[in-house]
Amino acid sequence: MNTKPKIARAEDDRSVEPNRVRKSIGAETSFAKDLSNRDEMLQELEQIAQIVEQRLEEHETQGRTLTLSSQVI
Repeated sequence: MNTKPKIARAEDDRSVEPNRVRKSIGAETSFAKDLSNRDEMLQELEQIAQIVEQRLEEHETQGRTLTLSSQVI
């Protein structure tokens, strides 16, 4: 049975599995003002990368894929 239409209506009878294996580790942030300076962007990216590195170490795992999203206005 296709559950997507039900989920779209917030109808989901599946049980919650709070202790399942984590599939992803990441970090993100939003900025109060747009970043336009390249050095400022790199500094912020370095901080986010350090957070992800710390989380990977805490979970004793490593990544295979890196996804970087940005919004350009």
